[in-house]
Amino acid sequence: KYCSGLTNVNIPNSVISIGYGAFDNCTGLTSVTIPNSVTSIGGYAFRDCSGLTRIDAYPNPEKVSTGANVFYGVPKNGTLHVLPKYLSAYRRASQWCEFTNIKGDLT
Repeated sequence: KYCSGLTNVNIPNSVISIGYGAFDNCTGLTSVTIPNSVTSIGGYAFRDCSGLTRIDAYPNPEKVSTGANVFYGVPKNGTLHVLPKYLSAYRRASQWCEFTNIKGDLT
């Protein structure tokens, strides 16, 4: 939380849950990689990460439980990169669908 010097995060495959407010107000954060192992993202996990413009999300969004306002204050015109097989699911999924630039270009 409140770590302005943090610029990117590559969450390891051993992580299954991103806790409530984990990266809250990390204004210097520009990119994050969420591995396929993640099944839960707590509320406000990325709240007010105003510099976050790239998210690489590998999990099936239908299998990820998300708390309230996970991406509150995150620019929705940044790029959300996902696996092609989940592209339509991300475009429908609560909170994820708020991103205007979702690309199915991960391998």
